[in-house]
Amino acid sequence: MFRAVHLDQVPGLLYLHSMPGRCESIESFLREYGTRRMTGTICLNDDQEIARKSPTYATALEAGAYRGERDVFPIANLGVPDDRAAFARLAHDTAAGLRAGERILIHCAMGIGRTGTLGTCIAIALGMSEKEARARILASGGYPETPAQDELIRWFVEEHAMTTALTIPRPVEGDHAPGMAGYIAAAPVLNDALKQLTMQRDAVRQRLSGVTAAKAAYRYAEGKWSVREVVGHLADAERIFGYRLLRIGRGDETPLPGFDENTYVPAGAFEQRDFGDVLEEWVAVRNATLALVRGLPAAAWTRSGTSNGRRITAAALAYVTYGHIEHHMRLFTERYKV
Repeated sequence: MFRAVHLDQVPGLLYLHSMPGRCESIESFLREYGTRRMTGTICLNDDQEIARKSPTYATALEAGAYRGERDVFPIANLGVPDDRAAFARLAHDTAAGLRAGERILIHCAMGIGRTGTLGTCIAIALGMSEKEARARILASGGYPETPAQDELIRWFVEEHAMTTALTIPRPVEGDHAPGMAGYIAAAPVLNDALKQLTMQRDAVRQRLSGVTAAKAAYRYAEGKWSVREVVGHLADAERIFGYRLLRIGRGDETPLPGFDENTYVPAGAFEQRDFGDVLEEWVAVRNATLALVRGLPAAAWTRSGTSNGRRITAAALAYVTYGHIEHHMRLFTERYKV
C-alpha cells in the first residue's frame, strides 16, 4: 500500500511502503508504481532480507522489471545505521529531491520502523519541527519501533540544526539599550548562530576546565569577583537573557524587570561550591539557550519587547548573550590571567 506523507508546499511526493511483493503481488505493486509515475525508491533492506521476505521482489530485481532509480541503504531489522553521517546525507539528499519535484518511495520490510525513522528525518530536513515530522509520518503508518531508532531521530534534529545555518542580523541603534552596545560590539555577525554559540560553549569549557581551586578563588583587586564568582555570574546572566528571549520571542509584550548582578553574585554563594560544578552549570544553561534558539521560528527574531525599561529585540538578545561571554573572557585574559 502506497501511504502518502502530507508535505506542505513541497512539489514532490513521499510514500511509505512495505517491501514490494510482500503484502501485495509484485505485479500489482509495479503497476501502481508506474501509474503514480514514481521517480525512485529508497530500499532499506539487503539482498538476503529481500530474498527471504519477498522472493518475487528479488526475482523482479534480477529480471530488471523494476523501473526508476533505486538507492539501497541497508539497515538491520529494528536497527539503526552504523554510518550516521551517510544516513544524514541520505535524508538531506532525499529532501532536496522532493523540493525538486521527485516522487520517492521508502520501504523496509513492513514500512514501519526503519522506514518511519528515515521518513521522520526527511520531514525534519524539509523544515518541519521534530514534533510535526513525527506526527506526519505516524499518520502515514511509520514510526520508530525501538529506543535506538528514536534516539537516531533526536540525533538528526541536532545534526540538522548544526548544518542549517541560522543567520541573525546585527542589531541597529534603537534595537537595544545603550548599555548593551558593548556586548553587541563584542559579538561577531551571527551568520551561523547555533554553530557559533556551540563553539563558544566548547571554547569556554576547554579554557576553564583546567582552572585550579586556588585560581578559581583569585580576585585581581579587593572587592572584585573571584574567577568562580564570575562564572556563576555568567550562568545567572545567561539564564535571564534566555528568559527575556523566550518572552519576547513568543510575542509577550509584558515589560520585563532588570536585575542587580551585584546582589545576585553574593546571594549565589558560589565560593561554597566546587569550581567544576559552577562551570558545568553554565554549560547546562548554554545548552538550554541552544535549545531555545534552535526552536524559535523565523518570525520570532523580528519581535521586540521591553526589558529594564528599554526596548530590545530578540535578535539583540542573541548578540548580548554571545557578547557578554566575550566581554568576560577578555577580562579573564587581561585582569585574571586565566
